[in-house]
Amino acid sequence: MNGKSSWQRCFPWSILCAIALLSTLANGAPAGQHDPQSVFLEIDKEKITLDDFLLYLRQINPLMEFAKLPPSEQRRWVDEFVAKKLFALRAREAHLDQTPEVRARIDFFADGVLAQEFKEKVMREIVVTDEELAAYYRTYREEFRVPARFLLQHFLYKTKEKAVQAQARLQQGAAFADLAKDKRSDSDLLLVEHTWFTPDLLIPELRESASRLPAGGVSDVIRSSYGYHVLRVEASEPSRYKDIAAAQTEIVGKVRQSKAARLYEQIFNETKSSHQVRLYLDRLQR
Repeated sequence: MNGKSSWQRCFPWSILCAIALLSTLANGAPAGQHDPQSVFLEIDKEKITLDDFLLYLRQINPLMEFAKLPPSEQRRWVDEFVAKKLFALRAREAHLDQTPEVRARIDFFADGVLAQEFKEKVMREIVVTDEELAAYYRTYREEFRVPARFLLQHFLYKTKEKAVQAQARLQQGAAFADLAKDKRSDSDLLLVEHTWFTPDLLIPELRESASRLPAGGVSDVIRSSYGYHVLRVEASEPSRYKDIAAAQTEIVGKVRQSKAARLYEQIFNETKSSHQVRLYLDRLQR
């Protein structure tokens, strides 16, 4: 045995060279020195360029940066691509692409991709006017309400006694970090939080206290099924509406979707009328 797998022994030398070339192209030379149309793989008369391969990878992951992958990962993707090409070649040689089941699957994916691409093209070409933007904003203004939020220092204790002590320290102006460090040594301190909350993110027992306390205010000790809570409101922001400029991208998307739904129906009917479409529903009954 020479140590090579049966796959490697059967692997055409030209393909192995192509793998090495692609790895060099993607990994070694400075940007701009590679011709994306340079052929990196030939299978019989089919010539596959570097651009073809990178386009293939974008179908798998649009964010993949092949040149930044480690060599082992690059090789894995190249091997997978070549293997897929070779097995597809064998499938065509065996006329598997002509069997009804395989043909149906090929048509299913091809039609799905084309239909989706056409719909996205229609969507991109829809123009949303300033008047339409303003009208949507006026009609659906509540969609752009930003809820009130609070920057809370939140302490949860197992016992009421410890919560009362924490409340007194906070009222005396103790810093959050001074109380938070107790989490490492005090088993009664169950939870420490310092973050922004909107009312819907707070349990009902805490929601009212957080809403009525001024900035710098400290809550009473609040009991819940979790234990004993103490809050200090560090800052608060009232509920407000996004202005139309901030909401523009969101509005454009919603107006486009609404217009696209009507346009798709129109295109469907026009296409159906301009082609010979016959639907025999009665034949579905067997």
